[in-house]
Amino acid sequence: MVGIIHPYAVTTQSGISGVYDMSGRKVFSGTDFKFTADNKAVSFRSYLYYSADSTVNQFFFNPMVHRLDGSEPSIIEILQVKTATLIDTSFKVLDDKIALKASQTDFNSLNGRVTTAESKLTVQAGEIASTVSKIEGKNAVYKSYTSAATDRPTVPYAKNDLWVTYEGIIKQSQNTRLSGAFVDADWINTTKYTDDTAANEAKNFAEGRSYQGGKILYRDIDFSTGMNGIAVYNNAANGVTTMQRIAKQADCPTTSAYCVEISNTGAASPYLGGFFWGTTTRANAKFITRIIAKLPLNYSISYHSNVTGTGGYQRWITPTIGTGKYEEYINIVQSGSSGTFSSTNFYALNGTAGTAAAPVKWYLGLATVYDMTQAEIDYKSLADTAQSAANNAQTTANAANTTANTKNQTYYSDTTPLAPTSGFKTGDLWYKISVTDGCYYSYRWNGSTWQQINVYVSQAKQTITDASITNLVTKTGIGSVGTGETLWSKINQTADQIALEVNKIQIGGRNLLLNSNFSNDFTNWSSNGGTRTIESDTIYGKVAKIVATAASQGIYQNPATRRTSGKNYVISGYMKASATMNVTISHEGGTGSKSCAVTTAWQRFETQGVWTSSGSVCFYSGSAGTFYLANLQYEEGTKSSAWSPAPEDIPQIVGSTLTLTDNKITLASKTIELKGTTITKAIQAETAQFGGFTVNGDRFESIAKTDNLPNLFLDGKNGTAFLRGGLLTPFRNGTYRLNSGSGVEFSTYGLQDNNNIVITGDSLSWTIAFVVPFTTAYNGFRATIINEKFESKTPAGNISASAPSGMYFFENGVKKTALTIQKHEGVELIGYGEGAVFYGWIILNRFNTNSYNQSGFGLNVYNIGMVRGGRITKQTTPDPISSITRVSEGRYKLTFQNPFSSVDNYIVFITCESGGTIHGRYANVTTKATSYFEVYTGDDETPNDSDFNFMIVSTLNWT
Repeated sequence: MVGIIHPYAVTTQSGISGVYDMSGRKVFSGTDFKFTADNKAVSFRSYLYYSADSTVNQFFFNPMVHRLDGSEPSIIEILQVKTATLIDTSFKVLDDKIALKASQTDFNSLNGRVTTAESKLTVQAGEIASTVSKIEGKNAVYKSYTSAATDRPTVPYAKNDLWVTYEGIIKQSQNTRLSGAFVDADWINTTKYTDDTAANEAKNFAEGRSYQGGKILYRDIDFSTGMNGIAVYNNAANGVTTMQRIAKQADCPTTSAYCVEISNTGAASPYLGGFFWGTTTRANAKFITRIIAKLPLNYSISYHSNVTGTGGYQRWITPTIGTGKYEEYINIVQSGSSGTFSSTNFYALNGTAGTAAAPVKWYLGLATVYDMTQAEIDYKSLADTAQSAANNAQTTANAANTTANTKNQTYYSDTTPLAPTSGFKTGDLWYKISVTDGCYYSYRWNGSTWQQINVYVSQAKQTITDASITNLVTKTGIGSVGTGETLWSKINQTADQIALEVNKIQIGGRNLLLNSNFSNDFTNWSSNGGTRTIESDTIYGKVAKIVATAASQGIYQNPATRRTSGKNYVISGYMKASATMNVTISHEGGTGSKSCAVTTAWQRFETQGVWTSSGSVCFYSGSAGTFYLANLQYEEGTKSSAWSPAPEDIPQIVGSTLTLTDNKITLASKTIELKGTTITKAIQAETAQFGGFTVNGDRFESIAKTDNLPNLFLDGKNGTAFLRGGLLTPFRNGTYRLNSGSGVEFSTYGLQDNNNIVITGDSLSWTIAFVVPFTTAYNGFRATIINEKFESKTPAGNISASAPSGMYFFENGVKKTALTIQKHEGVELIGYGEGAVFYGWIILNRFNTNSYNQSGFGLNVYNIGMVRGGRITKQTTPDPISSITRVSEGRYKLTFQNPFSSVDNYIVFITCESGGTIHGRYANVTTKATSYFEVYTGDDETPNDSDFNFMIVSTLNWT
């Protein structure tokens, strides 16, 4: 130990006082003392550093006193010059100018006390020597107990000293530093300390991170649209803890525009109060709560709950301490296997309470609960839906095929066509090809014979070599077509292009790029830097998104053997960008590369050039930026055509063989007859028409001849369907069945297969029975049944249908074995089943058809809720009341999540709860505003706290 005594005039500290080890390194800092102004010594305290614990003793061995005048030895010199012996009890007084000396009596007394302690020191000498021998030559180990930047080793420290950080990282000093400030660069990482505790924490954290596999119970997890089901938690119900949804703080890590602020201004219960969901537990259920919150520094979040069953437990798998910034907190609740189950997931803030002048605030950026014993996706339901859609599509296709087969036919041959079994139909067409005359004729069947319409003559030149077939044809239309129509075409076909495989068919240009619309992710595409993802687009379906950090980044594909050196090729496609930028279409190994100015809207770009050898077709950025690609095409020729997939991308056709005859293409067992001009125009226009049906691109429709308006259309592009007049099934008597052609009357009343029926209960003395089918054929069948005047019958009594054993009518949460409909009443219902199982019928609505019943009308109830202990425990719709505040004794303020436009647009009904007492209580609304209303409760002439219920009715549709 080293202590410093200054002259009286000195006002500073030397920084030398303290405890040193044998290497000269300070272990603890001490305090300097000084003489009095008259140079008389003060009574020096017998310690160098202070401890508030009176039981802590400090012992001094062989102390020395030096005067500070610049000639005193250094700490290192002191340690090197003198090695104190264990039994030496004399003082080494180096300054003979000390004004005040100890008296002989005091000295003898002190000497006696030292002699008494001598034996104890002798006993301890061996232990001390043993300890010193172990410490000498060893290095110090420091441990940080907090994350504070100041919780670190202090100077001096030696080379190879170790430091265990708060995070468990072990660092080693590379330098010896005896004075000055701490230098972080002196310390380097060596390893990270772990033990069973850390392993268990890692295991718990992994378990907590498994929440992605559970079902989200509260889905507005980042408060984008409301409060996500949370309410104020304060059992004291004294209004000191409040909660509100506010604009997101700048440091909140979520993408939502909102977060939740919780404020405390006094003592609450438990701790400072907080928020809760009140999740209902059940046998063996497991819940994981995930919270991203900003807690005040050194405050903590705590979990509270009602009973969760026998053997239920809870544990945090993350720290719960606040850091003053947004942190993630994960809690696991495991319900017991039996016993009593109640609500859980109540969370409070633990720390010093706030005041009205200085409230304590904390913030929620994200909060939700995952039920780990439920699945988020019902895969069976999805599969059933997909199968139903497939069945409907097959039915529609079969119907369309049947309709098409009943329409007129077109024949191509140089002799009179053979009549089909059913005979020719009026309007059938025959194109007679005359090779010898160099022309063809067109005929129409008039019901008894073929009547000539036109004749077309041609001048043709054909050159045939081993390598190619070259046709030069000039066609002139004569007859009703008139003069002036001239078609000139030149077809140059090499031998390898006439291969009878579908993947070699070229109609308007064969696309040489595989997976050109990214329907199969990035298969067949390579990347040249940047990042790439597939996104959905409302126009083109799947599109490629390229995020480039520099120029020349993007994707490319090498068509390889699918192209020929020396040929001209056209590159085309659709592009847009997040911001205007240049994108280069690169034709490697050829000419025609092009830099395109891409904007934020979809545009079609194309370029062409001759390809020589090697290289790829590339779409690269001209600078850093984000751009999108869709429907890319690379085709031989000098003109681009409409986008189409490569034949290899159509699995149904790849590898199929075909046979070409005069005017027919036979594909496997199917025959396609082609009428040149018509089919060419149809392909170019992407349209086809047969009878009253038209296919136009992605749209299939049937047009009514009476008013030229659509009766039916299916829009594949926009995913919409329309049936004029809805389900065209007018109301029928309950004995009528639709699927018997013109309808069949049954003796028993029933739903049959008609979805709109009237059964008149025309008897006062008994209830008329009717039958509702309970079979899987009616799963999803929606119907309306009315007991009303029909076919000259007037209702006078009830009608009723019974459910088979084990099946029910479900109405307003009640399972009924019978459905009874009173006179002048109707019900809407839908069949409910699953796969091969039919459960029964769900009653969707029950309504009156007679205005004289005076049954009134439905109220537009905005919300109904219960207030217990100053907080909302239940309400009917998600978060319409964002917060409740106890203003004072018996006065409460309820704030709307979304304000009304006027105070006259709603009314409030209030009822009080007596709380089990014999005294009556009352409640009323004292204040109404567009964003809140205030409630007054009491049981005498003064306000008193009370539980109450409320109902809010919208008056927007009142007149």
